[in-house]
Amino acid sequence: MPERIVVVGAGLAGASAAAELRKRGFTGELHLIGAEPHPPYTRPPLSKKALTDGPRDLTLPVARKLDARLHLGLSAAAVDLDEGSVRLDSGEPLSFDGLVVATGSAPVLLDRERFEGVLYLRTVEDGDRVRAAVRRPADRPLVILGAGLIGCEVASSARAAGHEVIMVDLVDPCTRAVGAFAAGYLRRLHERQGVGVVVGVTAESVRRAEGVSTVLLSDGSVLEAADVLVSVGSRPATGWLEGSGLRVADGVVCDAACVAGPGVVAAGDVARWQPAGSDRLVRLENWNNAAEQGRHAARSLLAQLAGTGAVPYAPVPWYWTEQHGVRLQVAGWLDPTVVPTVLEGALDEDSFLLEDPGRQFIVAANRPRQFNDWLGRAMEKEAARA
Repeated sequence: MPERIVVVGAGLAGASAAAELRKRGFTGELHLIGAEPHPPYTRPPLSKKALTDGPRDLTLPVARKLDARLHLGLSAAAVDLDEGSVRLDSGEPLSFDGLVVATGSAPVLLDRERFEGVLYLRTVEDGDRVRAAVRRPADRPLVILGAGLIGCEVASSARAAGHEVIMVDLVDPCTRAVGAFAAGYLRRLHERQGVGVVVGVTAESVRRAEGVSTVLLSDGSVLEAADVLVSVGSRPATGWLEGSGLRVADGVVCDAACVAGPGVVAAGDVARWQPAGSDRLVRLENWNNAAEQGRHAARSLLAQLAGTGAVPYAPVPWYWTEQHGVRLQVAGWLDPTVVPTVLEGALDEDSFLLEDPGRQFIVAANRPRQFNDWLGRAMEKEAARA
């Protein structure tokens, strides 16, 4: 049995891995390193309820009884696999027998000189700033650069609070997350709720003066905003792994069992692995995968350290978003370019069930029973294959 395991990343994936290690009988030293000063917490409410309902305790239930030593407010600066140690940004080395990489992703930051005074949403502190902007009386809109899941959820929350909102993106809202067909529906939904949706352009610059942000768009038009939120995507947080010997390419590259190297596994937004039977590497960025993959990576690490075979990670991806009172759920391996079939309902009724012709994914709006039935069958099929 290993004497010390270090988990780098105190988000959902890291906390889930740490809890699973204890559940599976690991009794040695367990260290959890987190760059933020808070115990592991859940992020999805930052763009939803936390914006409208105010601050609340977001601590993950799994973290409340976590039997681990927490190193909060500290980041991993480097790792030496030969020595088996992680160097913290404080300079302290921390040796390990096993390592879980769960550093997640970080938002894409725009050039400060060209984009002045903009907001981002990733941490609790970011959420406080965005909530203040949403609640502040303003005679100008909140402009959101990027209409992905976070941008759309903030737009919905801001409208619920009575704030004027304009979203700017090259494509329809959430195209990558729900597919082009359903993204067209989301655009119409936001527009019906009073959100301005500007598609086909990008922002060239944001200038801030006297409490007003001036947004210059790529087509030459200008928007004036009370505040500007940037939500143009994220990148896996892998800078600290440079020179480590681990393969890094849009995340930490793993095998089918989430093993990245001898005594090393990865999980969550940062992990890029090859599902069994697939010829491509995938990386999933959603709450459910972070929890499931964190647990699986912990089991794979213990199996590897014990010299036994690790089991491939074979999830059925699923996630959801709630916008303007519509709960949109996605399950399966979505291809954004595929045009699905409408199985039930209609898009103009805010209630429908879409399935691709190959039955690899579904998109459901306000159809929880049908969604759960499809997901349950897909999970049973995956379990039978395993």
